[in-house]
Formats: sequence, structure tokens, C-alpha cells
Amino acid sequence: MKNNSLFKDTAYSFLLVILTLSLLNPFKFWMPSMMTKFIIASVLIAFFFFSVFVWKEKIHDEREASHAMLAGRIAFLSGTFILIVGIIYENFSGEINPILVSALTVMALSKILTLGYLQNKK
Repeated sequence: MKNNSLFKDTAYSFLLVILTLSLLNPFKFWMPSMMTKFIIASVLIAFFFFSVFVWKEKIHDEREASHAMLAGRIAFLSGTFILIVGIIYENFSGEINPILVSALTVMALSKILTLGYLQNKK
């Protein structure tokens, strides 16, 4: 049962990544707005399933807790790194997209506020 759950959770993650990357239209084989809207809707649905996977994650022992914390830290740092690279690249290109700065700010503030809340909750 646990392996089946891991397979589904991994499949949701890969589906989200593949759909998001397909929005970049890497092979230039679509641009119709109908296809783009379909992919965006699919990304939203895949993100919903991915969010459920992240939220419903069950930890049974200290080793699993350690793995979950490490995975969360690596994901946070990877996302932050990519946003900073995007901000630096766009700075040299001319104009910085406010979405990148907003995403980085929301990530940092949510980390700080959540940590503060959880430490004061005890």
C-alpha cells in the first residue's frame, strides 16, 4: 500500500513538472490559445494533486521526519536559487519581472512567519 502511494505521489509530481515545462513550448509545435488553455487547466489540476500529496504526507518515525525536513529544505533552496538566477538574468536583460521578486518574497516571508508561529505555538 505504501509503495502504491509513493508511486501516485511521484506520478503527480512528474505530471506537474511535465505540464509546466510544456507551457514553455520547447519544440514550437503549438501555440493555439485553446491548447495553451488546456495545458494551463491541466497544470492547475496537477498542482492540486501535488498539493494534496505534500499536505497529507504522513511521518511515522524520526528517520522519515528527517527525510521530509531535508526534502523540504532542498526544495526551498532550489526554488529560491532558480528565482534569484531569474532575477539576475532579467536584471542584465533590462527589466525584472515583478512575479519573480514577488515569488521570492512570498517564499521567504512564509518560511519566517511559519517558523515564528510554530515556535510560539509550543
